Amino acid sequence: MSFPKRTRSLCPVCMKPVDAVYQPEERDIFLEKQCPEHGRFRTIVWRGPLSLDEWSGGEIPEHPFTPSSRCPLDCGACEAHEAFG
Repeated sequence: MSFPKRTRSLCPVCMKPVDAVYQPEERDIFLEKQCPEHGRFRTIVWRGPLSLDEWSGGEIPEHPFTPSSRCPLDCGACEAHEAFG
C-alpha cells in the first residue's frame, strides 16, 4: 500500500463524516483528519513493523451496503445513519 492512504472517518465531536488519511511516521501509522467546525485530529492506529497491507486486510468496498430501512442496521457510518439526520 502506498502512502498517503486516503479514507473517510468521523469527527469525534460532531460525528459528521470527514476526509482522513493514514500517515506513516517511523514505524507507526497515524490517522489524521480535519473537521471544518472542530479542527484537526490525529491518533495512532498501528505501532510496529507489520505492514499496513497485513493490518488492513485488503481493499474495502466503497459502498458495501445500501440501507433499505431505518437505523440501527449495524452498517457503520454512512449518510443514512440516524446520527447524521
